[in-house]
Amino acid sequence: MKKKSFFRIRNTWQAVVSGVIAGVISVVTLVCLLAAVLVKFDIPSEYVKYLWIVPAVLAGLISGGITGKNVKSKGFLWGCASASAVSIISVAVLLFVNSFYIDPLTFLIIPVFALFGSIGGIISANLK
Repeated sequence: MKKKSFFRIRNTWQAVVSGVIAGVISVVTLVCLLAAVLVKFDIPSEYVKYLWIVPAVLAGLISGGITGKNVKSKGFLWGCASASAVSIISVAVLLFVNSFYIDPLTFLIIPVFALFGSIGGIISANLK
């Protein structure tokens, strides 16, 4: 008899939610790693804002990859959707922490997440 798993992903929305959760966890982990790098090395403060590109790229790939692996079709679209949700959450937290100071680079984070989420969704959907 086949054993049923409680955490088995059955539909598209569960795949998107799992991708968003994995993306948020990876953003938090990567920001903590970047904080450790900033403590270890003396990086000028005007360059610190460019370090947000690293979590955006990697978390977008992870979020889109997990979503694209678990959807039945359109890995590009659902990978982009899950990474976009992670980017909106990340930008909201970033704006809240920075006292709602809006930098032009802040809005570059959203398309970077979406682009790399789409790439992750395409790659993982084609590796099934």
